[in-house]
Amino acid sequence: PEDARVYLDGHEMKQTGGTRVFETTKLRAGEELENYSVRVITGDGADQSREKLLTLVGGQTQEIEFDFSPQQRLVAR
Repeated sequence: PEDARVYLDGHEMKQTGGTRVFETTKLRAGEELENYSVRVITGDGADQSREKLLTLVGGQTQEIEFDFSPQQRLVAR
């Protein structure tokens, strides 16, 4: 969502909008960073949160998507 808050590895990002692009230059080509957390929180009054853990690889691009549609249910096990 346009007004969602995005956290990369625990740090809140300042960008806004439905699509956001982030880049890191800390990884050399082929170097891996495991368990990189991307968390998105909606701010519509009934906060919902989604989190994904990624393995980043220097020199590669990743595209991820978070679904906050009303049809999606959160299931805790």
